[in-house]
Amino acid sequence: MVGGGFAKSDDVRVTLIDRNNYNQFQPFLYQLATALLCTDDVATSLRESFLGQANVEVKMGEVTAADPKTTVVINS
Repeated sequence: MVGGGFAKSDDVRVTLIDRNNYNQFQPFLYQLATALLCTDDVATSLRESFLGQANVEVKMGEVTAADPKTTVVINS
């Protein structure tokens, strides 16, 4: 999986690569901007979200290329 989003499965190994260590729920950004919500209501830590999930590894980086045939990604 490239980028933090919505996913749920226990029977596969997942390496999640994202340039940030958080998942931002964009539909709430306007409420953050108008002070109706705080930052913790809009963004959650990816590592904390998957804590205890032995099949998920979170890495910080930016994917610059992907080869679906070999399942290899190039990141910086």
